[in-house]
Amino acid sequence: MRKNERTELVQKVINIILTGKNEDFSFITAGWLARKVNTSPANLARVFKRETGRTLQRFLISEKLYRSAVLFSEYRDIKVGEAAAAVDYRSTSHFISVFKKNYGASPNMYHRYVPRKRTISKKKRK
Repeated sequence: MRKNERTELVQKVINIILTGKNEDFSFITAGWLARKVNTSPANLARVFKRETGRTLQRFLISEKLYRSAVLFSEYRDIKVGEAAAAVDYRSTSHFISVFKKNYGASPNMYHRYVPRKRTISKKKRK
C-alpha cells in the first residue's frame, strides 16, 4: 500500500469516527471500521498507527472522552453515569478511571468547574 493510499484510508476512518453519533460507539470497532474501508482489522491498525502515531483504540478512547467532556460543558444537570453511557461506557467506574487518567481530573471535578451552556431537565431551581 502506497503512502497516499494509507493516508486516504486513515482519513476515511477518522471521518467515520468523527461524524458518528455518541450512540454509534457501541458498534465502532476496529473490525467494523475495517469492513467499512475494505481492509483487515490488522492492516487497519498497522496503517493507522503508522500514519497517526497513535493506535486506533487510543483514538477511539480519546474521541469518547472528548464527547463526554462536551456533554459536561453543554448540560448542567448531566450525571457522570449518563455521560459515560452516552459514549458507550458500560461501567461508570471504568469511565471515571479513564477520564481521570486522560484529563487529570475526575469527571465530577471537571463537570463542577467547566462552564455550562444549558440544563437537561425543565425543573426550575431556587
